[in-house]
Amino acid sequence: PLENGYILVPEFCWKIIMVLPEGEDDLNRVSANTQIISVCIPNQQGCQQGGSWEMYECTVNYIEEITQLDFFELLEDSLEELLES
Repeated sequence: PLENGYILVPEFCWKIIMVLPEGEDDLNRVSANTQIISVCIPNQQGCQQGGSWEMYECTVNYIEEITQLDFFELLEDSLEELLES
């Protein structure tokens, strides 16, 4: 969006991936062993130089904190906290 004639550029770009095996009923296939990949990459010129995306790995809780969004809210609370931390 334009604000005062300028394009607003977000401070960061984030992504959260929950890796599930193929199948039906996704919610019931989530377990304590489910792999979560979450990254928060600063939107700065040259941030990719000298490293790979792994250097931007973070917790889902961190992304929730900075975005004020709630991910995995449909999971049982104890499982949600385990996967997000």
